Amino acid sequence: IVTATPYSETYSVTVAKAKAEQAANARPAISTKIADFDKYDVVFLGYPNWWGSFPMPVATFVETYKLDGKTVAPFFTHGVGGEQRCMSDLEARAQGANFTDYLCLSGSSAKNSQGEITSWVKKTQN
Repeated sequence: IVTATPYSETYSVTVAKAKAEQAANARPAISTKIADFDKYDVVFLGYPNWWGSFPMPVATFVETYKLDGKTVAPFFTHGVGGEQRCMSDLEARAQGANFTDYLCLSGSSAKNSQGEITSWVKKTQN
């Protein structure tokens, strides 16, 4: 998911913008274009946990690309907070979707989690 206006490379600026978007329940424009989205049955949806939930561009994506009847395989990273509302908020926004088990990784361990990721991907295909 690519935003139409990129986030700053300056951490504090990005944090401030993302917090403001979440507080306003904003729907930042996305430049992501998926041709023939209807032909896909399974959607892998990845994002970081920002203050207990998904970043607001994910909400834009979910509302733009309707997930009704699709299988959604969510995966996300977190700093120290774990799952929090990452799944419950996604399920509330995509009520017509079917969800696989999610994969939740700490950001610091994600680069060393190839085995866990591979196992999860295989599970989503069953």
